Amino acid sequence: MKKILGISLLLIMFAACSSNNTKDYIEDFTEFTEKVKENHAGYTVEDWKATADEFKEYLDKYNYYKDEMSNEEKNTVRKLRSSFVRQFRTKLKAQ
Repeated sequence: MKKILGISLLLIMFAACSSNNTKDYIEDFTEFTEKVKENHAGYTVEDWKATADEFKEYLDKYNYYKDEMSNEEKNTVRKLRSSFVRQFRTKLKAQ
């Protein structure tokens, strides 16, 4: 009985941590896209390369977390990705 209780407790703790991880991911990605939106006009080519690398990391993390996300969280990530792409395209058109 104690073994079942212990395993149940571990599963509950794991589920709670997974939820926090996806929330942390979305919060971090939101901050990243807001930073890009506010500062993209002054980015150099090197800034864009570093920003694109960071964006790719967020895409990779999404693939890790997406199975744990609700549909609402997935839609939030889609909007964040679109926001980044818009800023990137704006910069390309300006060149």
